[in-house]
Amino acid sequence: MAVLSARLTIPDTLKPKAAYALRELCHRAGFGMRLVEGDRAHIHYTSDSSRAASDSVVVRCNPSLYCPETRCKVHVRGPLQIWEDARATDNFDIIGGSWRLLTLQDEWHVPVQARDRRGTFVVSALPTERAAVVGVPLVEFHAEVLGDTVARCWPRLAEAAAPRWPNGKGYALVLSHDADHVHVGFPAEVAVNLAKAALRRSAEHAALGWCGLQHMFRPQTDPFFRFGWWRHWEAQRGLRSVFYLFVRPRGVPADLNDCKSTVADSATDWALFRRMAEDGWEFGLHPSIHARKHPWAFQAAREWLEQRLGSRVVGLRHHYFALDWRRPYETHRMQAEAGFEYDSSIAFRDAPGFRTGTCLPHQPFDPVRNEVIPLQVLPCNLMDVHALCKDITGTREGHSRAVEKGRDLCRVVCQHGGALVFNWHQEVAFNQLIYGGFVDVLEEVLTDCLRESAWIATAEEVCTYWNRKSRELDQDACSVSIPISA
Repeated sequence: MAVLSARLTIPDTLKPKAAYALRELCHRAGFGMRLVEGDRAHIHYTSDSSRAASDSVVVRCNPSLYCPETRCKVHVRGPLQIWEDARATDNFDIIGGSWRLLTLQDEWHVPVQARDRRGTFVVSALPTERAAVVGVPLVEFHAEVLGDTVARCWPRLAEAAAPRWPNGKGYALVLSHDADHVHVGFPAEVAVNLAKAALRRSAEHAALGWCGLQHMFRPQTDPFFRFGWWRHWEAQRGLRSVFYLFVRPRGVPADLNDCKSTVADSATDWALFRRMAEDGWEFGLHPSIHARKHPWAFQAAREWLEQRLGSRVVGLRHHYFALDWRRPYETHRMQAEAGFEYDSSIAFRDAPGFRTGTCLPHQPFDPVRNEVIPLQVLPCNLMDVHALCKDITGTREGHSRAVEKGRDLCRVVCQHGGALVFNWHQEVAFNQLIYGGFVDVLEEVLTDCLRESAWIATAEEVCTYWNRKSRELDQDACSVSIPISA
């Protein structure tokens, strides 16, 4: 197995951060990573390049990258794009740049007035340089620099690199659904749709309100309960998805934007969910907006779901992506302590792309405690409204443009061997009124993907595989000798 040795001669305060980022880069490139002392190392990460080890490839540490106040931009290095200090001219720090992206340091520049009450913001509020490249998986470019360096200096080591995905697959494809609206006939749903019809003079919401009135006492035929429909549609295409089910435990305050109908309603067909789980579909938690303020809520909601499903719940995605966006690592720590194995809440509110600069799983890092959090982050890079809406007000895109946006994102992920994570809400399979055309766009975008060398898997399967691969690479780094010669 291929293992890279690394020597860090940088300030002690930066070493945990640099080790985290370098490990993420190594795992993307298929290498284990071992930190060593002494002169002999493959990679020498140093603040003083004049004292670099002669046998090593030197990566110059730019300490300013570890300060959120620094302004960064893309620097072009051949076909690659490197995230660096805006003042940098050469000797780019791919390690510090990766740490900065993976820990969302550039969001420090988003002003308070550009955030809503939950701390979220639109892409245009980011620094101009970052907003311009939200559709570029910059961390993957950094990993390519590392891989190219190894191939040039140690070709036999490069040949031993571990494959990224199983069975020679080029990328992973995950279909997921947030279950925001489960019963259009639930009283709260009817009330909200009728209110929107009056306030917005919306004929479509009026029609939804009337539809809800018709199904208020006929939940078995409710057109928003589309789990069985998705199961049939996906099975025909060789897909199995994950459904994130909304649960708000008692004691967690409700939010105006929390889901109005949920699986906690008496009409939920839990027998259907259990059959789907037995057949390979995954179910995860969709935490309420204020869950992050009550650490016990994650475990309570998970146990409530597991009791009804009769199976484990290991993943979650927050409703409204409502992590603590000023300190996302605190929310991730709560999730890990509650027994979750992965989170898929990292996404932009209003645009497809790569919020942490990557389309691959990664572990979150706590920059205050200077330590890795034992959880996988599976970024969500394409949501239904990213493709079908022009902005957060819901202004619709034309069908052709929506398909083009989806396909563009898919091409980027495929090109870089990433994990393509779709989030098409459960209820949009209604495919009428405000959800008209949602399934049609998904169908067209997915058609090309299913022709390619995709590993089709659930979110849990992808994260389990990535965890196992990372552990094996780490174990090899601890057990094998590391020759430096080519």
